Amino acid sequence: MQDLGNKLLIYLAGCYFIWCLGVKDQAIIAVTLSLLLSCLCSFFRDTRICDILVLLFSLFCLIVPGFSPFLPLLIYDATYRREKLLLAAGTPAAIRALLWLPKMLLFPYLLLISLSFLLAGYSRKNQGLLRELHLIRDRSTEAEIHLKEHNQALIQKQDSEIHAATLSERNRIAREIHDNVGHMLTRSILQTGALKVINRDPELEEPLDTLKDTLNTAMTSIRTSVHDLHDESIDLQSVLQEIASSAPEVSIHLEYDVDEDLPREIKYAFISIVKEAVNNIHKHSSGDSGKITVREHPGFYLLQIRDNGTPDKLPPKTDGIGLSGIRDRVHSLGGTMRIDTAHGFLLNISITKGARYESFDH
Repeated sequence: MQDLGNKLLIYLAGCYFIWCLGVKDQAIIAVTLSLLLSCLCSFFRDTRICDILVLLFSLFCLIVPGFSPFLPLLIYDATYRREKLLLAAGTPAAIRALLWLPKMLLFPYLLLISLSFLLAGYSRKNQGLLRELHLIRDRSTEAEIHLKEHNQALIQKQDSEIHAATLSERNRIAREIHDNVGHMLTRSILQTGALKVINRDPELEEPLDTLKDTLNTAMTSIRTSVHDLHDESIDLQSVLQEIASSAPEVSIHLEYDVDEDLPREIKYAFISIVKEAVNNIHKHSSGDSGKITVREHPGFYLLQIRDNGTPDKLPPKTDGIGLSGIRDRVHSLGGTMRIDTAHGFLLNISITKGARYESFDH
């Protein structure tokens, strides 16, 4: 925008010189041609076409002095381009113009040429600073994006570490309750039973029965709490990763994309299914790589297990014992199971969210 304003100012000064010299046919051509060439120079500013246009107009000014009032406009473009050859080529035309112009217009003309040099240098410097500012801004934006990504990665890592520490602490508490409180309650129950055996006082029968029932209730509560803590402390992703890495001779990649904690029944089912499937890959597949995918969708949980080999020991129309057990587990959760052997071996399992899950104990 600044460049356009500078060129407009020089162009209007050239029109003033034309007016002072008298408007003729040659002047009208000069006004039109200079405007056209100046616009083309701006459009082709960073190409050799601009150099050719400047040289062409300098030649016109040298041959036809009537074009000279607009020579500063092309000097502006030559200075902006920093092409010394262009300035050297325009020097004869400028000298020719000074010899042709009336004496009263010589000083204003020299002043206009000087102004063209100054405005072109200032505009070029300003454009360079503007480009540098844009570059700094782009780099700053890029650095800010990288910083946000890095911070997000650190937050995710921190959350993962906190989650792992929480699960570890739950496991420790469950072990402490089981090893200490559970053992003391068990011993108290045995001692109470022994007291009942050796007791000969009828008045103590009822208090001892009440005490034994209370201890059994407390023991049941402790067991439930320990089991709940243990179930909550299972990190499904870590367990599946450990199973996938259990046999280094087969490269099995785990892709885990679950936001919320899965229900206990699904956790145990997925662990058991993945163990059985990985065992089948080792025993029955000729492939050397596989993939386990656990993904949460809006309405269901997806478990996919695939390998790049072919099962060569499974009956063609019936499931083996392992696959039959997997199918029973999936059905107990109200899910669906599909096997595809078109491209390697694919086991696809989906469990509907919010269903009433049944534990599989057999």
